[in-house]
Amino acid sequence: MDKEQRRRAYIREIVTENEEGECQLIVRVSGNAVEFTQGQQHPWDNESGTGNDETWQTWTMDLDTLKRFIHAANWCIEKSEAFEKAHPTEK
Repeated sequence: MDKEQRRRAYIREIVTENEEGECQLIVRVSGNAVEFTQGQQHPWDNESGTGNDETWQTWTMDLDTLKRFIHAANWCIEKSEAFEKAHPTEK
């Protein structure tokens, strides 16, 4: 995204915890531009010994691709939930 797109972007942030530490997910949408950023804080000391290590990744796409991605993800979720309901795991 260019400076003007970033200024006009709508942004949502989600913070979760997983086995590797804290994970931050950010989505930015401005016009036809979409950016996903994932940041991971690892719970071990960084090289200088002053705190956590962080890694960041960014994916960019256009709005139509995001809509297709969401549609595909929803389809997968529906099928997976239906399968899991029909085939519960034995404990």
